[in-house]
Amino acid sequence: MRTVYEMFKKLMDISENGCTPKEADKFFSDTASCLKSYANDNIDNFFKLAAEEYEDALVKGDFEEADEQLEIIADVLGDFIRNEEEENFMGVPQVIFHFPQKSEDVFAISDAINDLLTVIVNTENLPQGSRLGVLDFLAGASYSNGARMIQTAEFSYVIVPYHIDVPDDEIMDYIEKNGIAVKL
Repeated sequence: MRTVYEMFKKLMDISENGCTPKEADKFFSDTASCLKSYANDNIDNFFKLAAEEYEDALVKGDFEEADEQLEIIADVLGDFIRNEEEENFMGVPQVIFHFPQKSEDVFAISDAINDLLTVIVNTENLPQGSRLGVLDFLAGASYSNGARMIQTAEFSYVIVPYHIDVPDDEIMDYIEKNGIAVKL
């Protein structure tokens, strides 16, 4: 795929007809390459335009508009920095550990699941009465994201995102062999 339009057409086709996991991986890989190329081709123009609009706003005395332009530039630069940091961890499973103490801790865990992180949860410190509810909630969050929830010990579970294609019984070996990037 070479253009954003072609990517959009392919996405519509996938949403209507479905695809295999291999086709989905290829689509997202192609999409990332195309968008990266598109961004690189257009980033200079973006910054020039934003700088001009910032200067125009200052000349007009519209400090609110000038602040908005600075925020836009800061957001774009922040995205570039985050993307660079994420690229450093590509191929290394990012794992976050959770030791919930109360039922409300489930929201932080589900956020990590939504972020497609591998999550290791130890429910040992949860009150007996709320443990089942927490596990049910996490199972639902896992299911809605295509993740798998694997019990690895009496109170421990690993929630594996859909894009990590490792058999359930080998997941801990995989994490140990390949190392992990712990995300806090």
